[in-house]
Amino acid sequence: MTTSSAGRVGKCDDQCLNHDRTALVQAEMQRQRVGALVLSDGVFRRYVLNLDVPGAKLLVPVAGDPLVFVRPRDEGYVKAWHPQVRPPLGPIPVDDRLLT
Repeated sequence: MTTSSAGRVGKCDDQCLNHDRTALVQAEMQRQRVGALVLSDGVFRRYVLNLDVPGAKLLVPVAGDPLVFVRPRDEGYVKAWHPQVRPPLGPIPVDDRLLT
C-alpha cells in the first residue's frame, strides 16, 4: 500500500503520479516565487512527465498543466499521456541589424 502526496492511500497509477509530482513542483515554485520552469534535462523532465521523451522540452507554469514541446514523431505517444502537447521549440530568429 502506498500513500500519494495528496494523502490518498492505495495504488497510485501513472495519472495520479503525474498529478502529484506536478503539484509538488508547483508548490515549491510558489514557495520560491518562480512563475514558470523550462525543463530540458532528462531527469527533471522525466520526473514531471513520467515519460522518457528524448529532445522534449517542458514548460511548467506555477498553476495548470505543463506544456510539452516534442518532435512530430513523438507527438501521438506523448498526447496519450499528456493533454498539452505542442510542436518543438525552434531556434529564435536573430535580426543581424541588432548585432551591429
